[in-house]
Amino acid sequence: AESTTLTTTFYYTLVATNKYCSNAHSGYKINVGGYKTKACFDYALSEPSCGRYFDFGVVDGACDCVPKDQAECHQTDGEFYHVYLIQKGGPEALIQVDEQGMLIQTSDDSSPDE
Repeated sequence: AESTTLTTTFYYTLVATNKYCSNAHSGYKINVGGYKTKACFDYALSEPSCGRYFDFGVVDGACDCVPKDQAECHQTDGEFYHVYLIQKGGPEALIQVDEQGMLIQTSDDSSPDE
């Protein structure tokens, strides 16, 4: 019998700039280094207690997530902090993001033919 492994692709999108989530549990906060948004995303994905939102201090490197039992990020002003939403794509949606979490390309090739 042949087994099929289904992989889920996760990606993240910027939802708010100069904000952080006041309900992000500071007990989970780690420092991943300044400007390393993807490292914070990787942490939020690997930390079982994290939900769909994480915030990241771009300059100071502080990474924090909203616990998964809370559906929303309660946004509060915070300079150089940004709020991101983790989303799921399927194996067919190969999504690439750059260090800032901006969508670079999806497998859906909708560029006009030259």
